[in-house]
Formats: sequence, structure tokens, C-alpha cells
Amino acid sequence: MQDQRRDTLKNYQDGPNLVIAALGIENQTGYDRTMPVRVLGYDSSSYKAQIEQRRDPLHPVITIVLNFSNRRWGGVQALRDLMGEILKKLEPYFHNYRIHVFDIAFLSDDVIASFRSDFRVVAQFFKN
Repeated sequence: MQDQRRDTLKNYQDGPNLVIAALGIENQTGYDRTMPVRVLGYDSSSYKAQIEQRRDPLHPVITIVLNFSNRRWGGVQALRDLMGEILKKLEPYFHNYRIHVFDIAFLSDDVIASFRSDFRVVAQFFKN
């Protein structure tokens, strides 16, 4: 199995000690039609790490994809988009893993203005 390393993984905390979610960020400079499979692997690894750390209960893992290209993300945003035909009787058992993509160069001015970090400058650069 290929070694996978996500770009960024941070714990989201409610207070100084209580982790309530893990947030993964994947930075893309171009369209990758296999991104749902990649994100599925990253998220699975994060859950496995929680199990190995004996976390109980597990906390959710949320991954977003930041598309920094000058083109909107292509059509594939879910595992189903990579599949051929699935038999109707099998569809209820198929998990259609979806990804969340943000096209940075196409964010509205209002959204960019709402950023409170240096990311506002980065987003404005890609928009321009």
C-alpha cells in the first residue's frame, strides 16, 4: 500500500483539552479526478490512528479540498462519479464518499473579506 500523507491535519478543540473533530486540508493546484479515493484514504488513516490511541468515542474527521487553480474543480466530487454502472439491488449498500471542494479563485469578495487571517491575502491573490 502506498504511503499517504495529508497536507494538513489539525484538531478542532472546544476548550483547552476537548478535541471535538479533526480537520484535514488538502491543497490542490490542479484537478485530480481520484481525489475522493485519496480523501477516503486520508480519513480512514485518521480514524485508524484514533482507534490505536484508544479514543472512545471517536471524533469526526472532516477534510476539505482547497483548489488553487484558475479553473473550477472538475466533475468528480464523489466516489460514485468514478464508478461504472452499479446494480440497483447493490446501490443501498454502496457508500458514496463525497468530498468538499472550495474553488479559491472563484470565492466572492464578501467571502474573502470575511477571512480574519493572512488567508484573505492569499485568496485575493488567487482571485486576481
